[in-house]
Amino acid sequence: MATEKLKVCIFKGDKVKMELRKPIKFGNQKLRAGVWEVRSEILSSPHIDYFLVVGEAAEKDRLASTIKEFESRGYSSSVIKYKGIWFAGIGPFRVPDSLQILSHHSVYFFPEVKRPAIAKVIARNISDGRTVQLAQHFYVSPREPFDLIIYNKVGRGFHFEFEERQSYEGEIEFTIGYDGKLLLINHIELERYLASVISSEMLVSLPMEALKAQAVVARNWLLTAAIKHHIGEPFDVCNDDHCQEYRGIRDENNIARKVIDETRGEALYYKGKLVDTRFAKVCGGVTEEFNNVWGETFYSCSIFDGPGTYNMDLQKEDNFRLWIEQPPPAYCNTQGDTEYFEYGRKYFRWYETIDPYALREIINNKTGIDIGYPVQVNPLRRGRSGRILQLQIKGEKGTLDVTGELKIRAILSPTYLPSSAFYVKYNGQQFILRGAGWGHGVGMCQVGAAKLASIGWNYRQILLHYYPNTEVRQIHVKKEERCVS
Repeated sequence: MATEKLKVCIFKGDKVKMELRKPIKFGNQKLRAGVWEVRSEILSSPHIDYFLVVGEAAEKDRLASTIKEFESRGYSSSVIKYKGIWFAGIGPFRVPDSLQILSHHSVYFFPEVKRPAIAKVIARNISDGRTVQLAQHFYVSPREPFDLIIYNKVGRGFHFEFEERQSYEGEIEFTIGYDGKLLLINHIELERYLASVISSEMLVSLPMEALKAQAVVARNWLLTAAIKHHIGEPFDVCNDDHCQEYRGIRDENNIARKVIDETRGEALYYKGKLVDTRFAKVCGGVTEEFNNVWGETFYSCSIFDGPGTYNMDLQKEDNFRLWIEQPPPAYCNTQGDTEYFEYGRKYFRWYETIDPYALREIINNKTGIDIGYPVQVNPLRRGRSGRILQLQIKGEKGTLDVTGELKIRAILSPTYLPSSAFYVKYNGQQFILRGAGWGHGVGMCQVGAAKLASIGWNYRQILLHYYPNTEVRQIHVKKEERCVS
């Protein structure tokens, strides 16, 4: 595994700012030291049809019933084989925006490229305005990683988005995607990638056992779930929350590498199969079942993330409201003696208000649907953690039903709500949301894991707490089952 190269997309967009501390060869051009902007200029627009993924299987025939079901509802369908897995999709759509289909939880797409974009790559020196045309595809290999600094966004599209200066080990590929976007792809060994993920997803000042638990679940996710996140793209994973946070070389990478060395090749299995180990920042006290958020799988569970047992049915509205207002002891209900535990204090229970006029505009901007002045926001179905899985918004002109945890968080916010575990009150002027947790809530609660490690739990105990009845084993993965190219 240590010698495998993973392709991580560290930038996708129209233009990127970067600082060269020394002259560096960019394909057939050598750019001098300084701050540069590299951009793509589209010369010919692409024609791409996108399909929302609604099913996956090892054999194409097993998707027949799924395709038939959606075609009976009037959708067109398409099937694609990608890295040994068959995917069924509905569409076509001109842009890959999951809010175009509010009746299905899926947020993944695959493309059918009818005609790729034609574009050129231009580098502009910011200090003097000098421009240089670069090749459409080339590799950059700085002598030292910090010779090239990329100004990159962290948390793209979320409430915490910020810009950061990042440097990377290994080779960086510059290319143009089929949609004309500029792509920067970092080629890096799998375990080196995981070392950066640990120090990007968590603080390495946290107890070592929490970091080891994060290493195992990050490795599992990479080997099981990453394949569906960027179907048809010339890379394996991206560097942000859409996949896993990967922020290049961190000051603490030596600690993270020690964690990787001590968990090298370890993964979680259930009945002999690798588990898709999703994780989230703050569960709010109860984790959510995988099947309720990400689709059907062979391993799905929900646990109370606190001492003892807790048997309140949070799918019932009255119980959920009581749980929000009078929460039981939970490991992620932390008070900030460290920066990381501040997440627990801030997001274990949260409060937001929404102006109805603003909500109408948000819905219209994101979906193109005008329901008029919103008068009610009602949960139709909750999961085991109380997260809303189906939501109904009633307006003076119409009603909107939304399915899917992430889509619900998107439809009620200019960015995203912290979670879909909330209840709504209307005070005559605005909607008041009282909620719990940050993220989808499936699998390991990162703040809860940090708390458990701080009171003496080891990483295997932490993993078995969040993923009951699993076992930690050395990985034996067939080449065709891996997500890497």
